[in-house]
Amino acid sequence: MLVGALLLIGSTISRITLHERDAELPASCTRIKTLHVIRHAEGHHNADELAVERSQMHLKDPEHVRLRDEYGIAWVLLERVSGRRYHDPLLTAKGREQAYALRAELRREPGFAVDMVAFSPMRRTISTALLGLPQLEGIAAAFPLDSPEATMLTPRLVASDLLRERVGPFMCDSRMSRSELEAEYSRLGGNESVRIDFSGVSEADIMFAEGAERREPEVGSTVLARRASAALEWLSTQPEKSIALVAHKHFLGALTSLHAATVVQRPFENAEKRTMLLCVEKDAAWDEAAASHSTHDGASSTVRPIRARVQTLGMQDTG
Repeated sequence: MLVGALLLIGSTISRITLHERDAELPASCTRIKTLHVIRHAEGHHNADELAVERSQMHLKDPEHVRLRDEYGIAWVLLERVSGRRYHDPLLTAKGREQAYALRAELRREPGFAVDMVAFSPMRRTISTALLGLPQLEGIAAAFPLDSPEATMLTPRLVASDLLRERVGPFMCDSRMSRSELEAEYSRLGGNESVRIDFSGVSEADIMFAEGAERREPEVGSTVLARRASAALEWLSTQPEKSIALVAHKHFLGALTSLHAATVVQRPFENAEKRTMLLCVEKDAAWDEAAASHSTHDGASSTVRPIRARVQTLGMQDTG
């Protein structure tokens, strides 16, 4: 049975698990981090696929009926249907309002603060973080930060391809190049000292171009489950104790489903935040397994899960 991500550390295997914030953690936890897990606010692709579905537009063209049958309600997001219109889409006006509402909610949460913000390198996740996290309000504004104290309070901002949505065939699954992202977010709030770290993002969108995840099922992808496991391993190695993770519906569904015994299983709504605890357990019982993986590929320290249980998320929208 899958119980969580496994991380090789020297000759010992550590087990990584997620728990609800008020849960009683295992006594064997040697490291505990707080993860504020957030799904991005509404993007144009979310709104438009639902609008097209309500209009039943596909019924006007037999080819669109076929595409609707094959791809579900997201068929309109295919490049062959709408070109590059939905390439790395921005937030809608409603999405920005959702992000502002999230910021107001977090302001009311006693003691809410993060040391690091990790997000998918997509404009909808970055915008949600900048508009939705109270600590980033200053750098998201059009005016510069004017005090050293303000800059010191800014959490570390890191983008990673590990955190992006299931990379399917839809244009909303593609992103801008790293250079384009760096240029767009180069001077947050007019302050050149506050930058997003894009070093974990390839220059070209290799994941979309190669299409390795394209033939995976929308729900239940073992490839996405492995990437979610690797993402959690990466987060567990970061020095910060309180991390905001801003990502996508299907990615977050895969992540939480890896920990179905300890985390509530339900889809994330746009701009929804849930707080979880990340527990790293060192257990001598895993030593034998660690030894058996001593020749494991050095390019990855993740022991791949035996199987992944991914919660059914339905067809309401694309992440």
